[in-house]
Amino acid sequence: MSKLVIDSKKNPREPIEIMIDGKVLTVGILNREAMKKIREYDAKAKGGDLSAVFDRLELLLGQHPTLEKINLGQAVEITRFIIDHLFSKPEDEEEAKEE
Repeated sequence: MSKLVIDSKKNPREPIEIMIDGKVLTVGILNREAMKKIREYDAKAKGGDLSAVFDRLELLLGQHPTLEKINLGQAVEITRFIIDHLFSKPEDEEEAKEE
């Protein structure tokens, strides 16, 4: 019999890390509730509420004083980096490590 065991507190992929001014921030585990909140922040940002860009980043990385130092362009760049890595295949991560 085949069996799949899931531990909802563990991430099966390599963590995504962001370094800002020498401090390493790690993307937390994104569950359904977090993804719902991200969609809400996206809608607010598209509607012109640019503070939602920073709110979304705090949801992804947690609240860190380091995030207070970045500008809007950097917040967008970090978010794109995270999204690109979230949707990459695990094989792509392995290839990137080898390069």
